[in-house]
Amino acid sequence: VQRGHQTMVSAAVTRHLAHWRGEVRREAVKALSLLGDPGDGTSAKAFCACLDDQDPEVRRAAIGALPLVAHDNDEWLLQELNRRLHASKSPQTTSELVRAVGRACAR
Repeated sequence: VQRGHQTMVSAAVTRHLAHWRGEVRREAVKALSLLGDPGDGTSAKAFCACLDDQDPEVRRAAIGALPLVAHDNDEWLLQELNRRLHASKSPQTTSELVRAVGRACAR
């Protein structure tokens, strides 16, 4: 995607993060992760919102996508992941969040 069109395409994809079908939301997360750049706060915030999705596959996709848009030791992202890590009641979600924190710190 050309740089000038990236914002328009990202906005179109972001709208699908609220689609009624989990499969569409999951694919929107994956697509947006390919469009975002490290330090892209808009995508990071959108992915964080997806961490509350009712579909576990959407949550997993968002956890995997977050480190892709983080910049070096992104303070806001690390705080957000840490907050969610402490609130997590699911062992699987906890494990995925720990991996995401590790990937975000490794950038």
